[in-house]
Amino acid sequence: MKKTFFTTLLLMALFITGCETPKETSKTVASGTMDIMVMTAKGSEKIRVEIADSDEERMRGYMYREEIPEGTGMWFIFDQEQSLSFWMKNTKAALDIIFVDKNGKIINIAQSAMPCTAEPCAYYYSQGNAQYVLEVPSGYSQKHNFEIGNEILTDVSAT
Repeated sequence: MKKTFFTTLLLMALFITGCETPKETSKTVASGTMDIMVMTAKGSEKIRVEIADSDEERMRGYMYREEIPEGTGMWFIFDQEQSLSFWMKNTKAALDIIFVDKNGKIINIAQSAMPCTAEPCAYYYSQGNAQYVLEVPSGYSQKHNFEIGNEILTDVSAT
């Protein structure tokens, strides 16, 4: 009887463990993608972005990614405007971190934020309240003339 009880208990534990949803790795792509458009004085720049709109996706960001292809980025969405800070822990590629207010206007750009290889990691702050953050490969914002005050459109189906 004891042996049967423990065998049943062990089988139940194995069954429950085996039925767990696989945990996402840091290399998993965020929940979805979309196109955004950055409107600059010299024209517009369309970027395909991964959407990071949950706490888990925002925390993971670009961690463990070896490279970020040209013309792509990550669009972080927060529930409300607030003072934001980002760091580059476990991020392997340098990035431009672009802070955006609730109206879609760029409020500041942290250019060439370097990967953090040892703690303490540097923090990059919004200079004012931001509701969105766009991360793109290092140098991308300068190459495409992104400036404070530029507008970012998220509904680019009409453009």
